[in-house]
Amino acid sequence: VVFALITAVSSVRVYLPRDLRPKDTRRTLLKSVQEVVRKFPNALPLLDPVDDMGIHVDGVEKLVQKLSSLEERLQAHSLHQDPNLEERFAECKEKMEMAAEVKKLKKELKSAQT
Repeated sequence: VVFALITAVSSVRVYLPRDLRPKDTRRTLLKSVQEVVRKFPNALPLLDPVDDMGIHVDGVEKLVQKLSSLEERLQAHSLHQDPNLEERFAECKEKMEMAAEVKKLKKELKSAQT
C-alpha cells in the first residue's frame, strides 16, 4: 500500500491468514470483517498514541488534543463542504503563480532600469 493513500490508522486488528486462495479462508475473513463493521457501524476507532501505543512523552497528550481541535475546525469550515473546492483550489493556485510571475517581472524591470 502506498503511504500517501493511508489517511488514518485504526486500533482494530483483523488477522489475515497466510493463504487466501481457499474459499473457506476467504469466507472466514469476510465474517471477521463483517463482525468489525457490526461492532463499529459509524467509524472504526483510531489508534491513540497514548492509550493504545503507550507513548508517554512530555507534550504528546497536548499535541493529540491540539490535532483533534484542528481537525474539528477543518471539518466545520465552510470550504470543507464546498462542492466547488477543487475549482477554488485551482483558482487559488493560479493566482499564486501569477503573483510569483509579477514579482519576478518586477525584479527584472528593476534590474533593467539600473
